Amino acid sequence: MTSNYQDMSKPQLIAALEKCDHREALGNAAERSVHIGYYEWNCEEGRLQSCSEECAAIQLYSKFIQMIAPSIRIISERST
Repeated sequence: MTSNYQDMSKPQLIAALEKCDHREALGNAAERSVHIGYYEWNCEEGRLQSCSEECAAIQLYSKFIQMIAPSIRIISERST
């Protein structure tokens, strides 16, 4: 495959994009199956730039666990 996309024909470009979509779907499935994710931090602005769907889900679950009663939290943490 050509590394310079400007030299690719339309069918070649479409095939390359479909391959990227497939790889992204595989990566997303892998993240979900092992419960990992990624995030991008903007150091200049001191804020989150972007994150994967799984990273957002992990953060949401973590906040939920922190909100529930301590006794329920202990039971929940033992089961995971």
